Amino acid sequence: MERNLFMANTPLVVLESAAAARRTGGRAQLVLLEDFDLAVRLEKLLRRWRDNPFEDIVRLPGRHEEHRRVPGAQRGVGALARRLQAKRDIRREAMALLRALDERFEPELVWVGNDKKVETQYALHL
Repeated sequence: MERNLFMANTPLVVLESAAAARRTGGRAQLVLLEDFDLAVRLEKLLRRWRDNPFEDIVRLPGRHEEHRRVPGAQRGVGALARRLQAKRDIRREAMALLRALDERFEPELVWVGNDKKVETQYALHL
């Protein structure tokens, strides 16, 4: 049975991924990049969906998580350094989660909604 990994970073791409997963059949997992504020609520909604085509949903920290870790009102060199460090930490965390997912699931195909994202490029590389 074919294993498909879907990478989504917007609500529209999540819906498109669900439709593609249902249409293609096989095993499917969703990687939801937390680049928008409703990512957590959307993940919960998908998990409760009776016809959810994904056997697992993995949420990766993204831009929205970065805003939570380092509030945007800060200014100056120190604030810039904290934002850059937070971005590096989030990327390390996301890459580790993707490596673990790749080892566990071993996807044959990776479906991406935005191939410019570092996380999607890394998933394609793996």
